[in-house]
Amino acid sequence: MDSIAISFSGGRSSAVMTKLVLDKYKDSNIEITFANTGFEHEDTLRFVNDCDCYLFGGRVVWIEAVVNPVAGEGVGFKVVDYETAARNGEPYIAGVRKYGLFNQTSPACTSRLKIVPMEKYLKTKGFIRGKNLNYWTAIGIRVDEIDRVSVNYKENQIFYPLIDEGVNKREVLKKCAALPFDLQIDEHYGNCVGCFKKSTRKLATIAKDTPEYFDKWEEIENELKDFKTENNHDPKTGFRRIYRQQNTVKDLIQIGNQPDFRPFSSKEKDAQGYLFDDFDLEFGCGESCEIY
Repeated sequence: MDSIAISFSGGRSSAVMTKLVLDKYKDSNIEITFANTGFEHEDTLRFVNDCDCYLFGGRVVWIEAVVNPVAGEGVGFKVVDYETAARNGEPYIAGVRKYGLFNQTSPACTSRLKIVPMEKYLKTKGFIRGKNLNYWTAIGIRVDEIDRVSVNYKENQIFYPLIDEGVNKREVLKKCAALPFDLQIDEHYGNCVGCFKKSTRKLATIAKDTPEYFDKWEEIENELKDFKTENNHDPKTGFRRIYRQQNTVKDLIQIGNQPDFRPFSSKEKDAQGYLFDDFDLEFGCGESCEIY
């Protein structure tokens, strides 16, 4: 492969994948990007920076979407770094103010805030998509997540190094545990902390333990609940909701504070015999938000 674009999500699997690609394809032209929405956990940002400093040779380019509020104008990008990266949801909030609240029926946040800005940056480096596609994209999906592989991965020149090498979650955790700068957060805090793609159990657990992480989400929910509600609104209220089953942030907090609520635990989830119910349904992906 002459040219490879690595989409670094900021999680453990993506970190292991990135190091694997850098070691295996030393002679390739490689670009590594991390798209920051402003709603990532602070320890995710710290982990991205440490991985870049100690494993990747300072090659990660931090990208943020620049949303033009004018109708018909596309999303641009800007390059930031660990120090200047948004930490109060600024890119995400700009996106919902133009496109409405993102949710299961309007899941354009990955496209608007990650894929488009990344592709526009890569184009400045000679990486072209479309009919003249001239590079491969590496995605950090593991062999135990093979059901998340894109059906069009070959024609879109996407490859999955961890699947090719047979790397599973246990191996990823083992490799990262050996690092002096492993992630210090459990998996349900990964990626955008309040992401609607996560299960209700994960979100309610966050809301129970650290409700302050939902302050900004509640602000945008209240501000934009009646903006662009066509085809994806709560039929009872006419408002658009972020979370599955038309839950609001307040609903998640109430669920988490119920006496019989069973909080999410990655250790319990990975143990044999873990019982799943409707609270554990996830949309697309629960631990990360890889592009494509």
